[in-house]
Amino acid sequence: MRKPSLKRLFVIVITATAITTITAAADVLWQTANQLTVAWDPPATLKDDLPIPPGSTLQYQLYLRTDPAGQPTKTGQPTAGTTATVTFTTEGRFDIGVSTLRLVDGQLVNESDIAWSNDASAVDAGIIFGVVYYSATSNAVRLRMTQPAK
Repeated sequence: MRKPSLKRLFVIVITATAITTITAAADVLWQTANQLTVAWDPPATLKDDLPIPPGSTLQYQLYLRTDPAGQPTKTGQPTAGTTATVTFTTEGRFDIGVSTLRLVDGQLVNESDIAWSNDASAVDAGIIFGVVYYSATSNAVRLRMTQPAK
């Protein structure tokens, strides 16, 4: 029996990687919108699984980045709530991220890693999602009749 060549193994690995990537991209739930409200559950513990100490206040900062791995950009001001509405003004495909800000005596003491909408471990039921925004076109102009009315 002949051993598979290194070239053949390379082609198999590249093909399998491409199929996996295409399948993963197809599993993203893309929402076309100019505005989207997102919600999240607040953390119950610190990163080391200890309870959040009394006197801590949690706030949340939303981020956007162009999919799949653009530079994160803060959007809006931190919020104490667990929902926020994001308005899109630039065309593109976007991931939405949320970080947790921990404040003690009104001072920021820690910001968590950003939980991204395209990370199955960070989203509800493992359903990754993103937003697609298209700018509106201008109205048609100079409407006219091309045949006289009868």
